Amino acid sequence: MSLSKFMEKQTSFNPLVIGATLFFVVLLVAMILIAPEQTQTLLNAAKSGIFANFSWFYVLAFSVFLGFLVILSVSSLGNIKLGNDEEEPEFGFLSWLAMLFAAGMGVGLMFFGVAEPLTHYLSDITTGSAEHKQQEALLHTLFHWGIHAWAVYGTIALALAYFGFRYKLPLALRSCFYPLLKERINGKLGDLIDIMALLATLFGIITTLGFGASQLGAGLHQLGWISENSFSLQIVVIAVVMSLAIFSAISGVGKGVKILSELNLTLAFCLLIFVLVAGPTLYLLSAFSDNIGTYLSNLVQLSFKTYVYEQEHTGWFSGWTILYWAWWCSWAPFV
Repeated sequence: MSLSKFMEKQTSFNPLVIGATLFFVVLLVAMILIAPEQTQTLLNAAKSGIFANFSWFYVLAFSVFLGFLVILSVSSLGNIKLGNDEEEPEFGFLSWLAMLFAAGMGVGLMFFGVAEPLTHYLSDITTGSAEHKQQEALLHTLFHWGIHAWAVYGTIALALAYFGFRYKLPLALRSCFYPLLKERINGKLGDLIDIMALLATLFGIITTLGFGASQLGAGLHQLGWISENSFSLQIVVIAVVMSLAIFSAISGVGKGVKILSELNLTLAFCLLIFVLVAGPTLYLLSAFSDNIGTYLSNLVQLSFKTYVYEQEHTGWFSGWTILYWAWWCSWAPFV
């Protein structure tokens, strides 16, 4: 049996999808190394064009995803098992929750949970007294990291799981389009969908990895453990994180991924308890309740707000809300 026949029968490896994806990645890396300033200008122009012309689409799509999942969960369709009828969940609820948060939020939540409200507080998106600016800053942060992010995760997960486990289709994004494309998902059109999904996911993860390396280096520098948050240090951090991720993936979901995720969530919970006990406990509990109420009472308005009547804030809107929505989209297949 030839190697190509063996891989076709025994693995899900698709040479066209992997080859095309690697080609675009290598091409972009080469452009960055050869002409970094021109490449950055080109990428910024592409991002600005997409955000300027399709921000309304991001806003509507995320709101539709959220509404769809809410309706689905309270209808009889919500009782359909994402597996065979006799199957039971492979993981316990807390383990499943830990893996979701580790994959879906991770280091970004730990950093931006502090940095983002401070940034909003100092921007002109918040107005009024200092207390009102604090509340608005936390409102926008909760909105960006709240149920809309999980709505796009949930929608993609639902489509993958339903067609993967009920229809026995490949666990690839092409399978989500089966109702529209039928058997054509097995052809070039399906390959194109997977290439786009793989590129989006790859660059989404790369963005987060870059943020994480920069944040960890800055933290070590702030603690005085290193003299400079240099580029070489960030390369070392990325190499270590990638090695841990590869080891975790090779060991399987039930071992490395599960253990690391549970450890991650346990440490985060311990940090939460420490801040709650060591900080102004009563104020934090009262603010938590107040902020949840503010978030829920403004949820519908923020879900559809495009700042079309507040042109002075469209730059902030594109740089924060739409950037987040694009970020969550790119991470959805991975999560």
